[in-house]
Amino acid sequence: MSRIKNLLLCDIFLLVVIALTVNSVKSYQIDDCPLYWRLFSNTSTVSNTNYTKLMIENWEEWYCESIPNTLFDKDIYYGLDGAALSDWQYNVLFIRRESLFCEKVKVDESVWNVYERAINHYSNISMMKEWIIPHLEKLVLENPQNIFQTPRPYFLYEFDKQVSNDGTTFLELVNAFNYLLYCKRNNSNFEIFHKEWLPNMVTQSNSTKVQTLNVLFGDNVKSVCGRNELTLLNRTQLCLCSNGNQFETLSSFECESAFVTFWVPLGGHLSLKIIELVIYLIQLVSIIFLIFIPISFQYCKNWKYYIHRRRNTKYIKKNELEGVKNSQNVTNQISLKDENNLTPRGLENSIKEKSENSGVKENQETIPEKSEKSQTIVSESQPKKTNVRESLQNIDYELIRVLFDNRLFASICIVLSQLILTVNALLFIVIQGTNGISLYDNYNFTLLVSADCYVTIGNVPLAVLFYEILLKMSDEKKKMSLVGLVTVFIVCSSLFILTVACLCSTIVPIEIQNYIRVICLILTLIALIISWSILFGYSMKIYLLLSKYRKINVMRFKFSQYLLLLIVSISYLLYEMISEFGFATELYVFENLWTILFKHRIGSYVIGFSLWGMTYVLFSKQYFEECYARFWKK
Repeated sequence: MSRIKNLLLCDIFLLVVIALTVNSVKSYQIDDCPLYWRLFSNTSTVSNTNYTKLMIENWEEWYCESIPNTLFDKDIYYGLDGAALSDWQYNVLFIRRESLFCEKVKVDESVWNVYERAINHYSNISMMKEWIIPHLEKLVLENPQNIFQTPRPYFLYEFDKQVSNDGTTFLELVNAFNYLLYCKRNNSNFEIFHKEWLPNMVTQSNSTKVQTLNVLFGDNVKSVCGRNELTLLNRTQLCLCSNGNQFETLSSFECESAFVTFWVPLGGHLSLKIIELVIYLIQLVSIIFLIFIPISFQYCKNWKYYIHRRRNTKYIKKNELEGVKNSQNVTNQISLKDENNLTPRGLENSIKEKSENSGVKENQETIPEKSEKSQTIVSESQPKKTNVRESLQNIDYELIRVLFDNRLFASICIVLSQLILTVNALLFIVIQGTNGISLYDNYNFTLLVSADCYVTIGNVPLAVLFYEILLKMSDEKKKMSLVGLVTVFIVCSSLFILTVACLCSTIVPIEIQNYIRVICLILTLIALIISWSILFGYSMKIYLLLSKYRKINVMRFKFSQYLLLLIVSISYLLYEMISEFGFATELYVFENLWTILFKHRIGSYVIGFSLWGMTYVLFSKQYFEECYARFWKK
């Protein structure tokens, strides 16, 4: 017992040490940020404060060395905890590291060279008036309900423009603003920036909130963040949300927003990702067990039956040819014998035979019987030869049907699509993308497009199977033509190869990857629309013809039931296309952070749901029992 107590005391001691260490780190961050305590010690007079005047009077305390480095460190960028898009209008990042922005700028020589080059331009009032002042004015919220007033191209392209001949970009100029504003140590321009550069700059603005720096420290910040917080400038204004002890979140939304407190953490939560992976893995195993193995087993049986039938047909053909040769030999022998009877020696021999045998008429009748029999053999051999030829043609047709098996092709597309969804879920856990752990990256989009393409391709042979069912109902001997089978196979195979190219595009640059992805999706959708239109037209023609003679319930077909599910899937696909179009063309009607977080993940759920529908159509109880019967018997 004493040993256990000692162990418990050691554990408690270690926990206390760890807690003190963590608290010391947190207190270090807050204690090294005098600006934080000065601004928020008294928040009752926020809207009436002239922050420009206050900054000039207290410039020595107007710094915060505790600004986190989450936004600026390229090494940390690939491990972002949260969601961040390239335009930074939808940004929620959780601060999980102790790396500090001010320290990074001074330690990294390449970063410092960029910032030093940009800092030199802040003494140029004309350049500040052209670039920084308009940027500050765009951050002023005249209507707090409408945060995103600026068109999206401004955030995407404007910040990459060069502002001077030395190669300085607008974004580098903005990031240098953060360094000059908050970093005091080893910053020789800290005093002049707060006492001269920034006051002279903001007086050039037409906005009162910019002139008084209310846009950075006043009620404008409260409108953006929901409370008084420090902010960072980037492509947009970002809130440094804190809990009073430590900076926790870097967000373009209010600090208490549902995106910050629930949706973004949910999107990046490891447990949700593991649940998705397990579900996809179970679905993959189920699909392989229910349809792929039984259909593959039946495919092998069909090949075995075809080979056996081919051998039998060749054997029959060989026997028939030998029979024809034998009959021809008999006929030739009889005709030679008749010719010999016309010679003098032949006549003499015939007289002797007639005298030796009784009944001249019997002998005379025997010869014509033999010739008739020979003629009968020859005449009967001709139609049998024709039947053999027809059977060979049928076997060639069956070869095409066995080779281009629509069930097997559809099942392969289903398995590949589900496999891609499973791999995508696994990579989403393992790889931390450039957009944060809560958002899909470019490779995820490419994988989802490939999975969707395989679903689309698999629907073509499914439609062919339904068409053949209607053909069989109209006439049991009717089947799809050889030309139709080959055409369907060529189209599907071409799209199949194109989708493989789309998968391989994940290793090429993003720009090329985007083009390949769009081309694959467009071509696949066009092929689906054309093929389904043709097959649907023929199917309706047969259905209308059948409905005249008997009552047919369309919904009793599995394929018809699956169409209802497919309508839901297509509707969601149309929504995704419209929302992507709206986002790409700077229309925010169909897009917000929630859709960016979950629309593609919901799209993967819809694809998986569609795969269950295709599995339902292809499942055959007969195939299933024949495939696994040997295991049940054991």
